[in-house]
Formats: sequence, C-alpha cells, structure tokens
Amino acid sequence: MPEDVASVRVASDVGGTFTDSIAYDATTGVITVSKVSTTPANRADGTVQGLREALAHQSRSGSAVCYVGHGMTTATNAVIQRKGARTALVTNEGFRDVLLIGRQDRPSLYDVAVVRPEPLVERALCFGVAGRMAADGSELEALDEPGLRVIAGKLLDARVEAVAILFLHAYANPAHEARARDLLGQWLPGLPICASTDVLREFREFERGSTAVLNAYLRPLMERYLGSLTAQIRDSAGLGVAAHVPVMVMEASGGLITVEGARQRPVYTVLSGPAGGVVAAAHVAGLAGVEDLITMDIGGTSTDISLLRGRAPEITRNARLESVPIRV
Repeated sequence: MPEDVASVRVASDVGGTFTDSIAYDATTGVITVSKVSTTPANRADGTVQGLREALAHQSRSGSAVCYVGHGMTTATNAVIQRKGARTALVTNEGFRDVLLIGRQDRPSLYDVAVVRPEPLVERALCFGVAGRMAADGSELEALDEPGLRVIAGKLLDARVEAVAILFLHAYANPAHEARARDLLGQWLPGLPICASTDVLREFREFERGSTAVLNAYLRPLMERYLGSLTAQIRDSAGLGVAAHVPVMVMEASGGLITVEGARQRPVYTVLSGPAGGVVAAAHVAGLAGVEDLITMDIGGTSTDISLLRGRAPEITRNARLESVPIRV
C-alpha cells in the first residue's frame, strides 16, 4: 500500500438511481472509478461508500485526499418530486397572492383546460405585513414589527419548516427584509429564514420571490444532506479526509460553491447536474475538435439535453423547473 501523500482528488455525482465516483492521483495520473446505488434515505451514505471504493481501487484512504468535489441532483429532484420543506411566505400587506398571480403568460395559450401547477407555498401560508419601501429605496411606511410578531405565532402554529421573505423594492433598500429576517430568526430559532435580497437583489418581485421561496423550500433538506455528507467525509469512521481539505459543490453556473454556501443558498445548485455535464461535454468537444454538438444526460429521474454551438453553451439567468421560475 503506497504512503498516503495528499495528492488524490476525488469527486462524486449523485443521481436518482446511481452514485458515480472518481479518484484521480495528480502525481501518478492514475484514475479509478466506482458506481454504487444511490441511498435515498441519506444520499451521503452512498456518496461516501462510492468515494471509499474509488480510493480502495488505488489502495488509498481518505488521508490521501487533497480535494473533494460533489455534484448532485438532490435539489432538482426535490423540486420535481415536491419533496421540499413546508414553506411560508411573508410579504407586503395586500400582496400575499404574488406567487399565485405570477405573470400574464400561460403554459398553453389556447388550451382552455390547462391548469397551472400549484406554487411551492400554499395560499394559507402566505402572510402580509404592513410596511413599504419606494422604488428609490426611501421608506414610505415603517415595518409593522408587532404585526410581524403575530405572523411569527401563526407560523409556529402552522408548523412550517422554512420561511421566505419578499418585500417590494427591497432591491433598492433591503432594510425591511433584513429586519424581518432577524426578528423572525429570534422568534423562531432554528427555522431557516430566507430574505429574497440575500439570494437575488434585483427587481421583478415575482421572479425574486419565486427564487427566494425555492431557496427556503430546499434549505432544510440540503442542510441535513450536506451536513451529514461533510461529517461523514471528515469522520475517521467515514472517509477520514483532513479538516483543511476543501469540499466543493457544483452549482448551476457550471462552477463551484463551498459546502456552506450550498447549505445557505441551495437554489444555486438547482440544475447543477445538467450544467456539470454540459461543461464537461464542452471540454471534451474541444479535445476532439468538435465545434457543434448536442449533449444528452439520462438519469433515473430526468433527462437533460443541451445544444452547444462553437463549443459554447448558452448562458441564461432565467430558468424554469416544473413551472417554478428560477433567477440566479
């Protein structure tokens, strides 16, 4: 067994059916892979098992690892299967139907039988509170903190698992959102509270609100999953990777985000699986001298297709998953 010099980079990709892992020794150039069944009860278990097997094929252990990368469809599948948290929305008084109203566009213009999918937050869990900012960021009406305290009691009674906050013109002045987030955090300790401007400080309240709700909807799931994954990666009984070794998560831009960043802003990991495949395909196309190509990634839950022209994928800040608008 070779001495465990920290020169091995490992990565895993968790899908709906299988978890694929790879170990690459940057010193020797040796690459080993593994494929194990995904463990739905706790996907971290399958991830660590797969990484261990990939390392074992090189007779290495976690102490040889200098980098951990992680790609997953966990957030994407949670939205598709509607398995996120019971989420509430706190918004301006008179605007509690912002998610239901959405935009004028319809999924099928001439279909009289079409039914809009239900939003991630049911109407009974949408609450309005007095207070208003103007478009220039000036305060028109102070935030009604006693009224917010009443809403906190209702959230507690409704046993919600996460809360999103969306206030008009918060992109110009996020003070009300920040204050509401801090107060709800005090009154509802341990509950994920997501202010829209912490995720997307831009105008268009429907898209901003939808993105914030999606982030809140995913946070409990992703905090549990990534927390368990990090613990098992570091634990000597799991993978035994040193505490200073970075653990990075693929995000929808095709880049990387820290584990802690992904726990706080899981919406950035939605559709990250397809993005990772597209980035890899563009790289391989460059090596092969291919300019234009179509990629297809078939998993256990969904199939992702992309068109690359000149080896360059198209970039958008507006996406939609199962009718849910995402702007990141």
